[in-house]
Amino acid sequence: MNMRNIFYTFRQLFVSGRVAFLFALFMFSPALAQIPSGLKDTLDNATSAIIHDLGNVDKQLHDVANNIALTGINTSPARKILNGALGVESRALNCAILDSTGRMILIEPRDYKGFESRDISAQAHVKELLATKKPVFSQVFRSVEGVDAVAFEYPVLSTQGNLMGAVSLLVKPEIFLDTIIEPVVKNSQVEIWIMQPDGLIVYNQNAPEAGKNVFKDAFYQSFPDFVALCKQIAAQEKGSGSCEFLTRELKNKAINDFAWNTVSINGLQWRVIAKLARLPAGWKDTRTGYGY
Repeated sequence: MNMRNIFYTFRQLFVSGRVAFLFALFMFSPALAQIPSGLKDTLDNATSAIIHDLGNVDKQLHDVANNIALTGINTSPARKILNGALGVESRALNCAILDSTGRMILIEPRDYKGFESRDISAQAHVKELLATKKPVFSQVFRSVEGVDAVAFEYPVLSTQGNLMGAVSLLVKPEIFLDTIIEPVVKNSQVEIWIMQPDGLIVYNQNAPEAGKNVFKDAFYQSFPDFVALCKQIAAQEKGSGSCEFLTRELKNKAINDFAWNTVSINGLQWRVIAKLARLPAGWKDTRTGYGY
């Protein structure tokens, strides 16, 4: 192809708007991005740790639901089983038993007794459990207790397979996840954060970002490339890319490398995202003391 033809082809691509698409594809394509080894290792370790903990919660609730099916859902032994579950999962706010209509009939600890008899059947995850008779781990929602939380719910089934009710374990995601992620990133420059596919940041080591929505919050609108990358993260279960965003302190701009995986269990989907800023030699984080 001679230079004249090359110029003509490029001009046609530009006019049709495809150059912008190809540029974006190059910038954010998982296949093309180079992932620093430390970033990938930390991401894999964080993903494995989250999967392990959620698997433990799933098994625990399976056992609790089976035991409550034997005692009956509104009995003193059932209340003892709830307290036993809280003893194992100390990160939970409370543990409740729902009847087959979605009403909380027992709840522990006693601090939450005032919520007994509360109908929560309108909550999306409760609707799904009642309809499918299958376990449901919710996305973040505003609970009747007045906190942004995640509910891990498991059906209580009779020996005939009829729905007797459900067990619901309520957690604040930032507390639940911090106990998992903090040991993984200790003494590391890599940051781990968790995002729902709708853009809500479920967990971030920078507390001010947790609870914000990347696609809606004004804080992120000054970083259009970051928002574009987050849209890719929302659309794809795993990948990598780079763009300009803030360093760990949220004060300075830098090119950041990102890589992500997905944790999926009982309807819950979390994007596990590892972030590493490209920083000059001698840089030091004044908040944490970490540096190069």
